[in-house]
Amino acid sequence: MPIGTYQNGKLESLEIHPITLSLGPAAHLRGVPSLAQGEEGRQILEKFAALSAPFGTVLKMGGTGDAPVLLWGAEA
Repeated sequence: MPIGTYQNGKLESLEIHPITLSLGPAAHLRGVPSLAQGEEGRQILEKFAALSAPFGTVLKMGGTGDAPVLLWGAEA
């Protein structure tokens, strides 16, 4: 899930939070999106960063161990 920060109508920085879809046993909860945490979140963000690199996009891992986030722009 991207969260952008704008200055004078121009994108200044971007935080990318990893999302996962629940696969729980309860049918009404399957496929409900939620923030991915820990190792699962890091793996999602590492893959996202690797796929973005060929386009010249440099992303920096940030956040905490339980709540990883990719950063681009002023905060990176």
